[in-house]
Amino acid sequence: MGSELCIRDRANFREIPALSRPLVEKVMEDFTQCGIHGVLSIGHTGRPVCQTHVDMNKIGIILIGGLNPVAAVCEEGLTVDNKAMSTVMEYEKMRDIETL
Repeated sequence: MGSELCIRDRANFREIPALSRPLVEKVMEDFTQCGIHGVLSIGHTGRPVCQTHVDMNKIGIILIGGLNPVAAVCEEGLTVDNKAMSTVMEYEKMRDIETL
């Protein structure tokens, strides 16, 4: 149950049209090659993912996103200065959270 809580508390749920799965998988592969690993789970057409209902002809995706990762850092006792959606940043200037 611990990992279930982690997924629920630290992730977002999205639905995509089932027909778009090949495109989404390609984008996920491109992101992975760039060092971005944000998808935790991808389901099957019309089937629940992590006990979350999925509509007919849709696929559920559990991913890291929003301010949940920032909240996790804050919960670990680190000071966080959040300016969500306030600017655009070049990818090369970003740092891995493990280095902080």
